[in-house]
Amino acid sequence: LHQYLGVTFTYEDVVHVVHEPSSIDFADVIGQLAELPSGWRDELRQATLLGYASQINTMINSLRTGMPDIAEHLQQLADSYDHQSILALLDQVEALE
Repeated sequence: LHQYLGVTFTYEDVVHVVHEPSSIDFADVIGQLAELPSGWRDELRQATLLGYASQINTMINSLRTGMPDIAEHLQQLADSYDHQSILALLDQVEALE
């Protein structure tokens, strides 16, 4: 294109950010999720099944002050659209009850 149109392209280096998996213990996640009201967990399940990202994020943000580790783990799952893992965690909590 430069030869015919005199156009010069400038390229920028792309930096890929890789999120490291959380080092949180799944038993801790399940245990802390079990402490939450069943209605909250049901609402998260429904939002996850329907793919309502904004509702999922709002619910996760509500955990940030009291359960920051769990909130961060759920946020990583939500950010990567790993809804199956969120549902699997909720299923495991339900199995404990």
